[in-house]
Amino acid sequence: MHHRSSPHWLIPCIIGLGAILMVLPFWFMLVFATHDEAHIFAVPPPLWFGDQLGENISQLLNRLPYFWHNLSNSFYIAIMTTGLNLLFCSLAGCAFALYQFKGKKWLFNLVLGTMLLPGFLNMIPNALMIAMFGWINEPKALYIPAACGAFGVFLMRQYIEQAVPYEVIEAARLDGCSEWGLYRYTCTEP
Repeated sequence: MHHRSSPHWLIPCIIGLGAILMVLPFWFMLVFATHDEAHIFAVPPPLWFGDQLGENISQLLNRLPYFWHNLSNSFYIAIMTTGLNLLFCSLAGCAFALYQFKGKKWLFNLVLGTMLLPGFLNMIPNALMIAMFGWINEPKALYIPAACGAFGVFLMRQYIEQAVPYEVIEAARLDGCSEWGLYRYTCTEP
């Protein structure tokens, strides 16, 4: 049986076309940031940079006086969410990978089961808890509920079980390594 293969140049061309289509919106965002409104809505649209970037930025800052405050809030919330996720997901993943306790499998399946729940199902309970804790209009209302995700716990558990042989963990315990030392070895050092 003789089957025909595609030319060797076809796959790279398809991937290249896909890459161009993915980058195109970002390109237009940068180009449009340097043009005035009349040029942006012209047909055909501009494909290269203009000379209105400074004026557009000053208009942005005049129309949105809290721009820098909002940007710093976004960075703060992103950094806190990422940091808390790294901490709590690695701690939970480490516990599921290194320790044997009653109900471990059931509890891990429960954690994984939360990934099956649609996100909007938690909106009202989260809003009620945020109001009950007095966190309305507080940044912590955004990053504390998102501090530990089931997918992160799953990934950390899988990483520790795959990357660190259990014999190494047992040898470290026999050599007197503390539990925090095991955590540091398995989660923070490659």
